[in-house]
Formats: sequence, structure tokens, C-alpha cells
Amino acid sequence: MDALADPYLKKATLCVDAARQLPHDAAKMLLSSINNAVGTRLSTIQDFEAWIKSLEQKDMPIIDMAAKMLGIESNHEKQNK
Repeated sequence: MDALADPYLKKATLCVDAARQLPHDAAKMLLSSINNAVGTRLSTIQDFEAWIKSLEQKDMPIIDMAAKMLGIESNHEKQNK
């Protein structure tokens, strides 16, 4: 695995894990927010999982946005607390 790819894949995996834990209504709000923000048509957490895993290193800002919606802090945010 490419060393540069690792941070975004790790964060995408954290996002999937967090999304799977959401109650139904919270999951619907997450999907709606992402759909509105980036123009996707996600309707299930399985759609979210496939979508976020399809993103690449260059899409890190989008992964960061999804992580923030899920309450996942970046290392930078943790260090600045």
C-alpha cells in the first residue's frame, strides 16, 4: 500500500465505522448533508461506504468534511486543543 494513501484510507475507514453506529435518523441526516454538500445521491449507509471508499488522496478535503460531520477530529485539530 502506498504510504501517502494510508492517511486518507484510515480516515475513510473511521468514517465508515462511525456511520455504521449512527441511529437511523442521524444516518439519514448525515446522508442528506453529504448529498447537499457534494451533489451525491446516497440513500443508505452502504451507499456511503462505497462512496467514501471510492475517494482518492486528492479527495482528502471531502473525506475530512465527512469526518467532521461524524465528529471525527483530525490530528491537527487534536493538537490545537
